[in-house]
Amino acid sequence: VCSSDLNWALLGTGDNNAAPEIERALKRWRDPELLVQKAALLLRAGQYHPAREVLEEAIQKEPANGDAIRLLMQSYNAEKRPDLAIARLRKHAITHPQSSVVQYMLGECLQQASRTGEARQAFLAAWETDRKYTPAALALVGLDLADQKVDAARATVGAVLQQNPKDSRALRSEEHTS
Repeated sequence: VCSSDLNWALLGTGDNNAAPEIERALKRWRDPELLVQKAALLLRAGQYHPAREVLEEAIQKEPANGDAIRLLMQSYNAEKRPDLAIARLRKHAITHPQSSVVQYMLGECLQQASRTGEARQAFLAAWETDRKYTPAALALVGLDLADQKVDAARATVGAVLQQNPKDSRALRSEEHTS
């Protein structure tokens, strides 16, 4: 097992024994995944600002790092500051308009804030950027179904399945559009 995988396993169980290994590794190499792991420890300890500093470094090194972006959103939401999360992600999305991951993450953040119209625009931007990015398409399907737009949802699922007929997530979504 790679030490990074072991770190995630320990973090997932709430075990902080990964902390010394993460710190040792970060002294040698400021890898985005290690930075995200360090930030996860900081967030668990309620150290939101230091966690954000580490996450910003990870995002600077790897702008489409979904784990880093998701934890950054969580850090703001933990402090009941979703508007700051949205503002930060909007800024990031503007500077990375061709990243389907970044656009999708903005959509997730907006959806969590019950801003579904804006979330739809972000998910659509993500899917238009990369028609093979299934999470964005399925997010649109979910919004369409919530809005009782079954035909639109069915069309999107059909487009996903046309590209990848065995996509299990799309197949599950197809059941909801029948």
